[in-house]
Amino acid sequence: MSGLDSIDQKILQILTADARTSISEIARRVHKSRTAVESRIERMEAQGTILGYTVRCAADSHCGPGHTSFMQFVNNGTDVCSQVWDSIKDHPGVLEAYSLFGNVDMLVRYDHVTIGNVVDFKETVLATGLVRSVVIMPVLRHWQHQ
Repeated sequence: MSGLDSIDQKILQILTADARTSISEIARRVHKSRTAVESRIERMEAQGTILGYTVRCAADSHCGPGHTSFMQFVNNGTDVCSQVWDSIKDHPGVLEAYSLFGNVDMLVRYDHVTIGNVVDFKETVLATGLVRSVVIMPVLRHWQHQ
């Protein structure tokens, strides 16, 4: 967080804990005027420090995907990855796919609420006739470079 003073960092902490915190409430907590806080937030947005505001759901709340799995596809032919992509890209939960060199033709990242969603999606993919086999690999833990 280079270039950010302690007030900016406190504002970020407050927004990270609850992105819906009002500017007035943030101003009260950092002992600054509403206008000063609003300017700081606008500056951090413009600089790319704040990229957006999101909703986070508990995994068991069923308000949206709570888990990620990767799926390995072996296709029923060569040069069909684009056809497979066209058949799956609009399916809820499909985030991205990679065409690979080697024994696996595609790697698909899929978000889901239950493992049953993944199994159902696997059956949908196999039913296209474009894919010979699907291996499901649920993500157990995720690390991200900050």
